[in-house]
Amino acid sequence: MRAKWLSADRTVYAMGPLLDGIPNDPAHPKRTAIRFAKGDGAFAIAESGWMPILVDGDKQGTVSKYAIGFWRYGNRVPDQLDVDTNGDPLQRRSQRAYLLAERTLLGLGDGGRDLTAFGRYSFSDGNSTSIDRMWNLGLRLRGPLASRADDALVIGWTHGRLASKWRTVQEVAGSDTAAREEAFEIT
Repeated sequence: MRAKWLSADRTVYAMGPLLDGIPNDPAHPKRTAIRFAKGDGAFAIAESGWMPILVDGDKQGTVSKYAIGFWRYGNRVPDQLDVDTNGDPLQRRSQRAYLLAERTLLGLGDGGRDLTAFGRYSFSDGNSTSIDRMWNLGLRLRGPLASRADDALVIGWTHGRLASKWRTVQEVAGSDTAAREEAFEIT
């Protein structure tokens, strides 16, 4: 189930889906199936944002978006490290919040060609996820060639900080882990 609301001038929005907490069938991971089983729980996402209408000379439609979002699994999951008095993992909520922004920096003539910057910061408590903080930054060049206005070239960077609980579990298992991971991508 998915819903979206837009303000009258279409600059403010709120949206979110409510999904099956465990998509597909874990017993048959290569099979595509819609399966709502008891105990799967739900996965919910909510995002609210502002998309001001910008005018670049006579050209309308340059991108500008600022948003905040939150996701959460309905079922509790085992904590990566903390246990109860019986030695069983504590059950925690798996959830994360994020902030994002996207903005056209430069128009490149007719046909919707432009250069856009984007960024996202997401964070969790690190109880149930291996990454507790993450930055994504990048640039998108839409229509790198005038004759290919629908093409895009994207360069992105991701920096993820590994949760201290996850690193502790890895160290106990004998694995040496870094405090962070980084990735560069060109698409």
